[in-house]
Amino acid sequence: MSSSDFLIVSIPNAPTADDALRKLRRATGPNQSYATLHPYTVPALLVGTLDALMTLSDSLSRTDQSLESTVKKIERAAADLHPNNASSPPSPLLVNGSGRDAYVSNFEWDYARFPHRRPLPELVGLIAKTVDDADDELRQLLQGLQEAQSSLTDLSRSVSGSFLTSDLSVSLSPDALASLDILDTEYLKTVFVAVPKAARKDFEDSAERLGADIVSYAGPDGAGGPRQPGSPVVPGSVRFVASDYDSCLFTVVILRRQTSPGHVSGSGYVAGDVKDIVEEFGKACREKRFVLKSCVPDPAEYGRARVNLEEAKAGVEARRVALKRWCAAHFAECYASHLHLKVVRCFVESVLRHGLPYNCTTAAFRVKKSEALSSALRDATAAQGDAGNDGDEDEQDDEYLPYVAVKVSGAE
Repeated sequence: MSSSDFLIVSIPNAPTADDALRKLRRATGPNQSYATLHPYTVPALLVGTLDALMTLSDSLSRTDQSLESTVKKIERAAADLHPNNASSPPSPLLVNGSGRDAYVSNFEWDYARFPHRRPLPELVGLIAKTVDDADDELRQLLQGLQEAQSSLTDLSRSVSGSFLTSDLSVSLSPDALASLDILDTEYLKTVFVAVPKAARKDFEDSAERLGADIVSYAGPDGAGGPRQPGSPVVPGSVRFVASDYDSCLFTVVILRRQTSPGHVSGSGYVAGDVKDIVEEFGKACREKRFVLKSCVPDPAEYGRARVNLEEAKAGVEARRVALKRWCAAHFAECYASHLHLKVVRCFVESVLRHGLPYNCTTAAFRVKKSEALSSALRDATAAQGDAGNDGDEDEQDDEYLPYVAVKVSGAE
């Protein structure tokens, strides 16, 4: 156990409750150097049959672990909502308006939420359902937030991400596009090429040679002889447009298409095949890890994209705020429920240990020195008998102890 843990301990009132409490106080050590003591008032719970109690005891450990897991999930969710660049740590989650240590130290049974005269299996089911419902709700809230964040990421990448991945129609403003000299004729077309920043010099040096075998050119002045392969890039047409955090954007003018020579067949003329040079040029760019980008200027779409982005940001923030409030409210509810289950568990093990009628004193120790407290508890309660310990004091898993102990983990 760490110094922030508590240990709920139950011993028989032998011969009286005052005597039992004195034994527990003695275990705190000189000047409470081992632990501080916080007595509990445990209500008279309905025991039922011994068989039912033993069956319940077997399932309580699993229920305890399940509830603790949900409490920790809520803690993690709340912590994940705290900004990484915040100058101060996140505010601690409270239970009934105070810290969890104060709640454990001053525990009082909540009779309104957990009526103590219900049969124990029903009471445990009521406690567990409170936390199980919160676990389901948390899962849905986290899924909704994750989907909203994923949508925002996609929109951000499209609108303001790298030129390598963004949609130029919405990432380049209409004014920026209007300032560019863009050709779109039957034979010439201006295309956009996004280049990783590290490859900028390579692109600028080799741009006019990209796709060097895509088109074929006749000799000078249309002279006969074999046609020569070449690049579709118009010499001197490469223009730098803009750069972002990891890429650069260029415009390049290329030949749009090329028609192979036709021929006479029989009594008619057969036109040559038309080659889509833009598509071939895109393949040549990909081989060099450049990205050929399409861009159809649309001021209305540009405006809609930014409105959608702002709405997505607001939606994510609203979900984060709602989840933060939910965590604060439901942490208190689930932590309180979990501690009630711990008390029930201690009660059940005490009845199985010491028999009926239930006549025990229960208190929580806030641990300072774990090993010293365990030894002092053994010494202070040794006369109680040598029955085994049915609690979960983690240092004594295989040792017989004269008291029941249930651990309450402190803040992580």
